[in-house]
Amino acid sequence: MSNGAPQVYANHKRFVFSYHVLSFILLLLCLGWSVVRLIQHPAVDTAIMVLLVLLVGLGWGHGRTFALKVQSRLIRLEERLRLAALLPEDLRGRIGELREDQLIGLRFASDREVTDLVRKVFAGSFTTTDEIKRAVKTWRPDTYRV
Repeated sequence: MSNGAPQVYANHKRFVFSYHVLSFILLLLCLGWSVVRLIQHPAVDTAIMVLLVLLVGLGWGHGRTFALKVQSRLIRLEERLRLAALLPEDLRGRIGELREDQLIGLRFASDREVTDLVRKVFAGSFTTTDEIKRAVKTWRPDTYRV
């Protein structure tokens, strides 16, 4: 979405090449290189290098997981506050029944269409977050995602 195009279902996922591809490939290369070095020259320092690369990999993976969890918690809070302000009285009392994944799917819906989508969620019309996102007609951009 860096090209300025409006956000829609087709382009809403964030993909950062240097993170999603380059850093992963470099991490795998470092792991492969350190394992080969350990096999060729078994020693404490080459074993420590393998452990160090594995530790960096764990940090890399956990860092992403932790950031996504915080992002999900913030989305849950933001959407509950937004829905409390937008939904009619008959639905406002049911906000607590919405699951995290449903709130995440609803976050892209415009203020005008969110009420109808919430009604459909409660009616069981959607079984996945993806189905909710596909039903959104007017997207509210979310450009501050992790």
